[in-house]
Amino acid sequence: MFLTEGYLYSDSPELSALYVDYLALGLLFREPELSLARGPDVWSLVRHDGEYEYKDGPERGQRARLLLFDRVFVAGSHPGEALHLDARAVAAHSFADEMRIDRLTASGAVASLRFGEEWLPAALKRNDSALELSCERVPPALADAVAQARGLAKRRARVTDVLSRVVANEVEEGLPFDEPKTEEGQQDGQLRPAWRRAYLDGRDRYTFNDDQYWVFDGRGRPHVPQVCIDFVMDTLERSSGAWFRARGERRELVPGKLNFDDFKLDNRRSVEAFISFAAAHPEWFEVTETPPEARIAFRNHDAFFTDIFQHRDEYRPFDIVTIFGLRSDGKLHSHSFFVADRDPVTGMPIAVVANAGRPRIRSWENEMQNAPDRAIRAHIRPKLAWLEATVAPEASVTAHEVPAETGWTG
Repeated sequence: MFLTEGYLYSDSPELSALYVDYLALGLLFREPELSLARGPDVWSLVRHDGEYEYKDGPERGQRARLLLFDRVFVAGSHPGEALHLDARAVAAHSFADEMRIDRLTASGAVASLRFGEEWLPAALKRNDSALELSCERVPPALADAVAQARGLAKRRARVTDVLSRVVANEVEEGLPFDEPKTEEGQQDGQLRPAWRRAYLDGRDRYTFNDDQYWVFDGRGRPHVPQVCIDFVMDTLERSSGAWFRARGERRELVPGKLNFDDFKLDNRRSVEAFISFAAAHPEWFEVTETPPEARIAFRNHDAFFTDIFQHRDEYRPFDIVTIFGLRSDGKLHSHSFFVADRDPVTGMPIAVVANAGRPRIRSWENEMQNAPDRAIRAHIRPKLAWLEATVAPEASVTAHEVPAETGWTG
């Protein structure tokens, strides 16, 4: 009923959202280990306290969640013949903005690839459950335009690769959201200054409202609290080579090519301040603010997603999206996140990444459902030339780790 021929699948968008939100693997299986296939990746899951956790992969130790089109099967068994064709390799190798499958055959497909405004015919070959680009026809009159579009896409891919590795590192670290265990009123954002004082003072723990917190995690990495805009700015700074040193090393922030503190923001931990900063630096950022009367609240699902699809070329990986509106507590609230992924066929932005509890890559639905009255306020794109000057491909994105046998815990 739920795993149609091994896939989490539904023809109904409403049921699909319910599956992702509420369907737990512990309700479907009782075996000690499972395998979960998502695109080209296959992860091992282990049952723990009635639920399943990732045994490996970037979310090791975290509760396993189901996403649409996941394949799940008992470890050691064969999932059966694949019923899908993965188009990501075509998108990655062609650098096309979008593709259209015109005819599907047993050995491949006839397709059209879009580069900007131009569509080009292409032949795709089938390699097991994946499609690969076999050849394409570029009319001489379009050769220069296609080469220019492809060159721009390759430049984007180089910086996106670095940013993606930084995000994967942050997801694996599970940096905590900056919300105290015990609050006196609203105290979000107050843990990070306390963490920084403890870090620079050489301490391994700190106290806030009589609760204790660790400066490092169990592997010796800085356990830095973040609010949502911290995650955005930390990611950009870390991609430039900046980050705090690990336990056992000199306590300092390693300088990189980018440090937002150098720009003297009024409040670098404010979404509104970041929007103003980006707008004040058009040489680095493209900023599009949505007028209040044109904002579409997330609760209007059809209109919200239709608007995103109609403007899908305006959303690329590591564009920054800010949302604003009423939460369930009746207070206005801002949130910020990166676009994380686009659908390789339609070009629709399908995933975002943020720290809203811990760093996670999630669907729009998962990221926005807890406050459906919020709408997109601003869309900020770091300019490619600025990213190329800032990102440091040679920089280490993983802090040195202290061996687990030292006995430290966190």
